[in-house]
Amino acid sequence: MSSADDYRENDRVFRAMIAALQHFQRRLADRTGLNTTDLSLLLALDAADGPLTAGALAQAADITSGAATTAIDRLVKAGLAQRKRTEEDRRAVMVVIRRSEARKALALIEPLLAARRSLWAEFDARERQAIVRFMHRTVEMAEEWAA
Repeated sequence: MSSADDYRENDRVFRAMIAALQHFQRRLADRTGLNTTDLSLLLALDAADGPLTAGALAQAADITSGAATTAIDRLVKAGLAQRKRTEEDRRAVMVVIRRSEARKALALIEPLLAARRSLWAEFDARERQAIVRFMHRTVEMAEEWAA
C-alpha cells in the first residue's frame, strides 16, 4: 500500500471514528436523560482532579459562560453536581461532581471503556506511544485550526 493509500485509509477511519464518537455521545446523553452539553460538563467534572469553576467547564465544553451556567443548573437539579463556595473567597463558586449519583449515569460507558482497555492491551509499548503521539498532535492541530 502506498503512502497516499495509507493516508486515505487513515483519513477514512479517522472520519468514521469522529462520527462514531458523536453518535455514542448522543446515545449516552439520551440514555442518561442529559443533553450532550450537560453530558460534556459531567464528563469534564468526572475527569477533573477536583472541583472546577463554571469558566473551566465552559472552556472544556467550548461553550459560553452563560450556557455553562444553565447546564450546571441542570446538573445540580439532576443531583449530579453541586455548587460550593470556596473558603478563600466566599464569592467564588466551584462545581463539584456528586460521585455516587454521577457513577450511576457514567456506568453506562464502562463497557466501552473496558473494551478500549482490552484493545489497548493488544499494542506493545512502542505502538502505544506512537498512537498517543498521533492523537496528541491531531488534537493540537484541531485546536490550532479552531482558534
